[in-house]
Amino acid sequence: MFDFLTAIKAISDENRVRILMALKGKELCVCTLTELLNLAPSTTSKHLAILKQARLIESVKDGKFVYYRLTMPESRNHPMVEPLFRMMDGMLADSPQLAADAAMLRAIIDRGEQAGPEAKAASTGHRLYRHVPGIHAIGVF
Repeated sequence: MFDFLTAIKAISDENRVRILMALKGKELCVCTLTELLNLAPSTTSKHLAILKQARLIESVKDGKFVYYRLTMPESRNHPMVEPLFRMMDGMLADSPQLAADAAMLRAIIDRGEQAGPEAKAASTGHRLYRHVPGIHAIGVF
């Protein structure tokens, strides 16, 4: 029961729900999430720590950079988490905020890709995101 309550508490904040929805199908670095949410880096990191503690997201280290992604279904902490994700996805499908977030995330990623590898490395030092192949096929949301 403790794990389930921890997961419920973790999604009780709008910014954390926005993070979960942004991570559908991809890994994102903290800089991208910070820009998307328009929050201080420390605030974004705190939200990520809460989601990670609830085992809803996990981090992947790539060199000196860390990317966040949704946990894979087989490593989720409680059998109720998957239905919780499905419920969130269905109930929030028409959310204007999440639609705006999706457009903003596309713009952030496109801007980084258009800059080219040399400019991206100079400005951010790393990739803004990494695609997780086949993530929709395994039913993350």
